[in-house]
Amino acid sequence: MSTPTIAPSFEWISNVDDQPFLTVDNQRRIYFNAGTRTLLGVTPHQSWLIGYDPANKRLILAKPEIVRAANIAPFNVDKRFYMSARKFVDKLGLDANDLPINFRFIEHITAAKGAYPAGSYVFEAELDGAGTDL
Repeated sequence: MSTPTIAPSFEWISNVDDQPFLTVDNQRRIYFNAGTRTLLGVTPHQSWLIGYDPANKRLILAKPEIVRAANIAPFNVDKRFYMSARKFVDKLGLDANDLPINFRFIEHITAAKGAYPAGSYVFEAELDGAGTDL
């Protein structure tokens, strides 16, 4: 007679959030989580271009050495994987009550697609239904 196998009544939980997302926090900074850092190869002191698609509530990131944007100054990542988002927040007219906002990774554009240039990364806002108008 065999003894039945008993499944454990618990599961291990990883401390790493590998689902790529960005957060625009209430300090008006963009934070790259571990999944996004791995996906994009983000390193401290790296420069990134930021774009925004208001119709789809999407934040677009691109490396300035890959995507050319005339007369646009890139943003720099600090050693803690934050990047200033003051200009982004101001441009969208957001205030502290609208933040934080998470943007989940949607896709990496490898060939130009509509308004999104090849080489860009697309993140879409996860809105809580509170009516934040991005």
